[in-house]
Amino acid sequence: MTDQTATEATELSITPTADAIATEMHRRWERLDELHNVPERTEATERRRMQLHGEVMGLRAALGIVLGGTVPGGDADRLGMAYHLAWMKREGKA
Repeated sequence: MTDQTATEATELSITPTADAIATEMHRRWERLDELHNVPERTEATERRRMQLHGEVMGLRAALGIVLGGTVPGGDADRLGMAYHLAWMKREGKA
């Protein structure tokens, strides 16, 4: 992510929709971290971890789209990640 993209995301207006997506993305990201650190990885744990990883990626793109980013070859993922990082700072989760 470039400094310009991070600046753009933090300058975007904060909306209830963007914050709701960032909240859910963060919740799933925390669960993904928990599963990543499980000492004994079972097949079921790995499947759940892969599922959560896909969900986090989808929420990141959705967040970027809500912020005006585009998907094919665009900047939705970068905007979504930058907004999530700014949201974590605002929420004291960084």
